[in-house]
Amino acid sequence: MNHNADAQRRALAGGSVSTINKARIGIIGCGQLGLYLCDAAAKLGLHTCIVAESADSPAGFKADQVILAPLIDSDTIEELIEASDVISFEKEDIPNHVLQQLAAAQRQGRVKVHPDPETLFMLKDKGLQKTWLQQNGFPTLPGQFTCGPADAQRRAHQCGFPLVQKLRCGGYDGRGVQIINSAEQIDQLWLEPSVLEPKLESFTELAVIGMRDQHGTISCYPAMAMDFDHELNTLKQVLAPANIPDSLTERAEATVNRVLDAMQEVGVFAFEFFLTAEDELIINEISPRVHNSGHLTMDACTVSQYEQHIRAVAGLPLAPLGSLRPSAMVNILYENRIDEACPYRPVSYLRSEDSAAVHWYGKSTGRFGRKMGHITATADSISAAAWQASRALEGLPGKSGEYAA
Repeated sequence: MNHNADAQRRALAGGSVSTINKARIGIIGCGQLGLYLCDAAAKLGLHTCIVAESADSPAGFKADQVILAPLIDSDTIEELIEASDVISFEKEDIPNHVLQQLAAAQRQGRVKVHPDPETLFMLKDKGLQKTWLQQNGFPTLPGQFTCGPADAQRRAHQCGFPLVQKLRCGGYDGRGVQIINSAEQIDQLWLEPSVLEPKLESFTELAVIGMRDQHGTISCYPAMAMDFDHELNTLKQVLAPANIPDSLTERAEATVNRVLDAMQEVGVFAFEFFLTAEDELIINEISPRVHNSGHLTMDACTVSQYEQHIRAVAGLPLAPLGSLRPSAMVNILYENRIDEACPYRPVSYLRSEDSAAVHWYGKSTGRFGRKMGHITATADSISAAAWQASRALEGLPGKSGEYAA
């Protein structure tokens, strides 16, 4: 692909070439989300610099510059600031001292940071996030906040059983979330600061990927239905668009618009909703970044969540979304039987027998349940797309000969 020609074409659609050529994007995080952010930036002619724990991190294969740092310290962040015009994130679990350093550099006019460090500080803490949502009138489940061992059991009894416990900070990919079904299991409570919520018995989980650019334009991908592996507590499948009435889709998108308008933030934000049996939409949580549920936008849409995020933080207008084809995305979760199929560099290929696109992240090591890649299929119907994605997933072992760069 001619990246310069591609950048010029996209610039004419919503931004100047001079703006594009000047922007240097710093990204804290080096996993698959960073990989696809760097890929999107390259197609727009932008320079990327990432902070990575190891040289073989997925994003390192696409970034223009890699700062190797097993631990993120002040010198590492200073180097990233010097290498960047704008800094963003592929994860929210950023140490507070890093956010403070970035906030100071932004106040000094040395770099722009999206989302703002103060917003990220609030959203990465599930307790602070829930408090902000409730104070601003957005629908959430009632919750009890625990501060430590002294009040964990008391708060659990106040919440009632069964309940869901979420660590306030640091949980992802199934970590930091557990269900306590009855008072007899109360000794299983984690003693770290947590949010306790009543467990819903009948609900659908939806995702809406929303975005806002620096010009104040807000846009949303249509609502998607999420299916979780409840043993691993991790996302297993996404179907899009969700099979819900248009009125519910409009309500979800309206809520996303109101939240983004209230935050006045820039970039892509992933909203997870509970849809109850009574058609009530409740915000489960907001991730201030591109998200696993939005992987399918790479293949099912005219513009991906990754390009939209890069455009927003770089000061370019959001691109028109176009239509979303019926699609399904399944995560490739590590298990021993697929070990032979896992390449140790990022690769993507289209299966010759159907529309399924297989994307490997190039992770160097696998552990049970780890996300090693994903598969997206598009079709004339959601059910057909889901069948194709499932068939491609089951056919992974022995497919190594089909890899393409």
